[in-house]
Amino acid sequence: MTAALTAALNRFGLTAPIPLAETSAARLWRVRGADGTDQVLKLYARGHKGNEETGSLWLERASAAGAPVVAVLAQSAEAVVMPLLKGPLLGDLARGGHDDAACATLADLARRIHGAGVDPGGLAPLDQWMEPVLALGCGTDCPQPLRQGIIRAQVLVRQFLATAPAPAALHGDLHHDNVIVTATGPVAIDAKGIAGDPAFELANALRNPRGMADRVLDSDRQRACLDRYATAMRVPKARLTAWAAVKVAHSMALRAQAAPLGADREAPLLLSLLELAAQTPLTMDG
Repeated sequence: MTAALTAALNRFGLTAPIPLAETSAARLWRVRGADGTDQVLKLYARGHKGNEETGSLWLERASAAGAPVVAVLAQSAEAVVMPLLKGPLLGDLARGGHDDAACATLADLARRIHGAGVDPGGLAPLDQWMEPVLALGCGTDCPQPLRQGIIRAQVLVRQFLATAPAPAALHGDLHHDNVIVTATGPVAIDAKGIAGDPAFELANALRNPRGMADRVLDSDRQRACLDRYATAMRVPKARLTAWAAVKVAHSMALRAQAAPLGADREAPLLLSLLELAAQTPLTMDG
């Protein structure tokens, strides 16, 4: 065991660690809690939570408000302890041929979470979250359509931040692969904890689930999801559509890691969503 894992086990009174998963940001371990229950220890690789710094705060508040989200049992600067949730990812159901039902489940889950009325105070502001998009530049090898798409996304960011409604408490990364379907219903995990425009909440869902690139690019599917998600969140479809395009640009910016953008695998999706946004006019309240 590493020193960091040993320290976390001792800090929280956990035993019997079994590796569950690993990402660039964290390792997850199945552990036994002091009360004998199976739990999950999420140990952040860099010694801090990074862009999930306020995610655990959001989870604590949302769970306390009765929203269907994973509870935070304990935490420190570099780790979070949660109950072990049993069940498939909602994304697995979509990949198994039940995409429409999975999207409907996600929409209803978002509606229930936001109905809990979580306090947005102290969460990361959406304008801070959008800084990588506004700072993104294009290199000489960036195709012209993608270059124009990034410029358009940056215009939308400035426009929508300037016209944003009162900030809501957002999960910040609510999509199919951040939902576990338990025996008692779907539960959201892996929150970012953002305060901002509620129309942003399901923006990343238009990029997901993973491994379904052709389905995600299908224009009929995009329109159906936008209708469903906008209705569930009670937000203007025009704003949700534009935020979905912006979220693709945001992911590109994170992948670029402050370097000029060249070609990117999600360029077709960005351009597709920008075209849909152009076809969905803003209203006086949108």
